[in-house]
Amino acid sequence: MAIGFCVAFFFIFGLFHLAKFETVDEHFWKYERITQYWLEGVFQHNPQKTYINDKPGVATAIISGFGLPFIQNPTEHRIRDQKITDNDNDTVYDSAQTEKLNFALRLPLLLFNAIFLIYFFWIIKKLGRSNLLAILSTFFIASSPILIGISQIINPDTLLWTFGSSALLSYFVFLRQPEKKYLIATIILTGLALLAKYTASLLFVLYPLSFFAYVIFDKNFSDEYRVLRKKVLDFISSYASILIGSAIIFALGMPAAIVKLKYLYRGTIGSPAFHPVMLPIFFIIALMLVDAILFKSFLFKKTIATARKFQVYFFRTAALLMLTLFLFLLFNSWFGQSFIPLNDIHEEAYFEKALIFPMFAQDVLPVKIFKEIATELYPLPFSISPIILFFILFLWSIIIFGKKIQFQSEVFIATLLPLIIAIGSLISGVLLNPRYLILVYPIMFFLAAIGAIEFINYLDHFKKISRQKIIIASLSLVIMSAMIGLWSIKPFYFNYMNFLLPKDQVITDSWGYGAYEAAQYLNSLPNAADIIVWADRNTICQFIQGKCIQDYKINITETIPDYFILTRRGSIRHQFIWRYSDLAKKSSTDYYDMKKSPSVWRLDIDGREENFIRIVKSEEK
Repeated sequence: MAIGFCVAFFFIFGLFHLAKFETVDEHFWKYERITQYWLEGVFQHNPQKTYINDKPGVATAIISGFGLPFIQNPTEHRIRDQKITDNDNDTVYDSAQTEKLNFALRLPLLLFNAIFLIYFFWIIKKLGRSNLLAILSTFFIASSPILIGISQIINPDTLLWTFGSSALLSYFVFLRQPEKKYLIATIILTGLALLAKYTASLLFVLYPLSFFAYVIFDKNFSDEYRVLRKKVLDFISSYASILIGSAIIFALGMPAAIVKLKYLYRGTIGSPAFHPVMLPIFFIIALMLVDAILFKSFLFKKTIATARKFQVYFFRTAALLMLTLFLFLLFNSWFGQSFIPLNDIHEEAYFEKALIFPMFAQDVLPVKIFKEIATELYPLPFSISPIILFFILFLWSIIIFGKKIQFQSEVFIATLLPLIIAIGSLISGVLLNPRYLILVYPIMFFLAAIGAIEFINYLDHFKKISRQKIIIASLSLVIMSAMIGLWSIKPFYFNYMNFLLPKDQVITDSWGYGAYEAAQYLNSLPNAADIIVWADRNTICQFIQGKCIQDYKINITETIPDYFILTRRGSIRHQFIWRYSDLAKKSSTDYYDMKKSPSVWRLDIDGREENFIRIVKSEEK
């Protein structure tokens, strides 16, 4: 019953507004990649055509492709008649087909992720042998606006969080219960995660770290030579099985990897997420193998024995570091970003073409590194429910003060996961946003569920209220909080920012949200089919009855726009200019000035003025 509620909750909220938006880059998947994979790669038996993108996004193409039989050819959605498009100067779509196309290709992804919650419930229950832990973890996942939002979008990250986080949880179970079924599950899910996005190769780092954490923190773990040596050999064998097995799954899903082995290498161990640390990890594992064969794991035993002496410090330090980072980010925003100015950090990185933080140049190295990591993790505490954030912070706090908890190795890895991804992103020169952090959310929600149980145990000590009533009250509060959070941001789930973030700050831009609503306004105007617009993001073009000007340089002698559709990020990154500015009645820059060019229609996502989409009437006609 509980898992049925979670599945229904996730699906019903996700179904709302499912077809009535368009995000950036989705058009590549709708019109090219999904059809190429299925129609050319699968049905025409052309394995090379199964390579559709370097992400590679194959898992998304496979699931989303189940909607293809219910629509006309997606490539016909965009009208190519040169008489209508003015010799390709305009972008024109058959707007009557837009919602049908979006619904058909998005519904399979949403439905798949909703049903997959059953696996999350099952595997977490196997790990914790606790219904409460499984229910809380699964509901936290099911009620996340970020996870619901990404599940509505045709994107590689849509399935990365599903397969990647469940693969890690499956491996956690395998370490505690070394049965073949859990290893097989880990292999399959890892392969599917790699088919979703190459970022999943980070799992090849997390698996060894999880094994080391298990050996160090598990109080029942035997350090007798024979047992330890067997554990080491079993780990190496299982790790090799995961590497090879997931590569086979990857190749089966993308046969182009068999034709061109470089695709196989780049999609697995040679991906940007794993390649920088591949040799050190393989060297350590090779050293463990030699030590196990020649010295019966003597060196490994000594290393682990030393590490176990400091396990309490490792545990507390990890919790202290993450608690400090999260509190720092909260206070930084509450005090007007006086420590780190973050509102336009994405735009600054975009224009620099590299991840550079000049504001940290004068800081001493430890402070500089701390601020850089904090900058990477900036979206995380503000993109999850405040009550879930409270449970996570509570858990880290009691760890710091010496509270012994269950699942120490899993909590240790889950705690460090955001830090690991942040460091990897700094090395790669990538600035994180909620989408790039998508793999972190389910694991953080697992962490929050443990924190919630610890909080319930804490309240239970007072004995004034029965434990059953405390659990019921806690679940009611969690459900109510989730519904309020989702209702407050609907239908723009992926733009969720909790109330802890001041309204004058943002952690992400609209990413195409609001275009449908803007189109509804334009379509309600007289002669809507004759309206010509210029938009800094072409997401609106699929919903309007009129036309969009293609070029960022507008030739005013050929086409005069009736309206401009402007967004925050587009106004910073992609401003239009006049090809013949001396012929224009008004300079292009004046149209971006809200005082000189007031909006005829405007939408502020989540009530945040910094996250706007607005329509400005042209004065050129």
